[in-house]
Amino acid sequence: MIRHLSLLLFFTISLSGCLYKMDIHQGNVLDQEQIDKLQLGMDKNRVISILGSPQLTDPFHSQRWDYYSMSNLDNQNKKTVSLLTLHFEDNKVVEILVEEPDDVPEKEEKEY
Repeated sequence: MIRHLSLLLFFTISLSGCLYKMDIHQGNVLDQEQIDKLQLGMDKNRVISILGSPQLTDPFHSQRWDYYSMSNLDNQNKKTVSLLTLHFEDNKVVEILVEEPDDVPEKEEKEY
């Protein structure tokens, strides 16, 4: 019995250093192919069929849609943030603003 407990303890300690951090994507994850399909003059229904519903809709600016995305990449200790903003007039796209992804360094984790 003691031998089994010692083996279990050994494997638990040896595997505790092998932690895996998975990629985490939040918001509207868009690829360049989807963004390239957007055109001025498209109606809102066509935009939704290409990109899906916007994550952020402002009740005070109903003619503006924001597609926000953040990715926390595996073991690279940084976050990638991007923003796509569409402006509409008469339910048609009149402006497409693409904010290039920014790499935001994460806070260093403190070990206690």
